[in-house]
Amino acid sequence: MTRINKKTLSLASLVGLALAGCTNRLADVTYISTKAINQEQLSTATTDNIRSTGEDMKQIIIFIPTGQPDIKEAIDQAIETKPCGIALKDATLTAYSWYIPWVYGQNKLIAEGKVLEDVNCVAQQTLTNSTDINTSSKSEASLN
Repeated sequence: MTRINKKTLSLASLVGLALAGCTNRLADVTYISTKAINQEQLSTATTDNIRSTGEDMKQIIIFIPTGQPDIKEAIDQAIETKPCGIALKDATLTAYSWYIPWVYGQNKLIAEGKVLEDVNCVAQQTLTNSTDINTSSKSEASLN
């Protein structure tokens, strides 16, 4: 009976190790961007203090990786959650991976932070949106 329990425990431990993922915090940065921005844009940028996340993931099939995840893609994805996003503030960069030997696995890079938006772009979008609303209101009024 103890022999079965030892085998079961060994098998359960092996399965647990195979299914376990590994997470590494790569960096905590105050500001990070992949966009070409200047100091003025950065100093006047605004944020709504809501954290956005972007990730780039590649698979491992059998033992062959389908590529290497790119941190630039993860950062771009997080920044582009806002139409006028230019950078991430108080960002965290994390690497996550898991692998079941000879079956399947994933490597993932995650960027998370508060998106900074360019003030000029936000103002221009607000102006464009209000112009569109006024134009549609006038066209509806002329139809009546």
